[in-house]
Amino acid sequence: MQRITFKDLYKDIIDYILLNLIFLATVLLTAMVTFGAALKALFYVSRRLSAHDLQVSVWRDFFKSFKEEFGLSTLIWFCTVLLGLSAYFGFLSAMKNDQMIILVLLIVSVLFALVYLLYLYPLLSWFVHPSRKALFQNAFILLGRHPFTSIMLLGSVAAVVGLFILFEGTILFSIGMFAWMNTVHLMRALKPYISDLTAPEDQTQEE
Repeated sequence: MQRITFKDLYKDIIDYILLNLIFLATVLLTAMVTFGAALKALFYVSRRLSAHDLQVSVWRDFFKSFKEEFGLSTLIWFCTVLLGLSAYFGFLSAMKNDQMIILVLLIVSVLFALVYLLYLYPLLSWFVHPSRKALFQNAFILLGRHPFTSIMLLGSVAAVVGLFILFEGTILFSIGMFAWMNTVHLMRALKPYISDLTAPEDQTQEE
């Protein structure tokens, strides 16, 4: 096991704060339009930072991943926004008409979709898939096989939201913390499947 020194820990903290700020700046400056591509890049850099044996340039690596598969990551984000708006108006309608079953179904559906995205974007940024269909299928498979990990992923989102409610200034570091927590949970769940997946760096070397 690689020994992590205080210097390494300090560098990681600074790198995650920088990653947090780059993510926020990118998303805010583009009025949330590039949120999907930025989220993909967030996970990409977080995984490289967690490896501790890679040369990482947070700025360069972030925008490298941001540009790759930009169309797909943005399309997924736009579809998510449309589904979120549909769920929101459905929620308002169900509340107005006192339809508890519809309310429960909407809440469960939103949570399911959120967890699915927390698998989908890391898979998109960390590995090369033989097809788009394989990417979406793999995210569903992981979600179904790892309920405990899914709960932990939701917990990381709740932690960011909770910190923001307590003090808005935590947004300057909490997204980086969220990326770190999700990376730890996901890499533990993905460990049995790593040999069946290909990292972007591996594909580059093969070419």
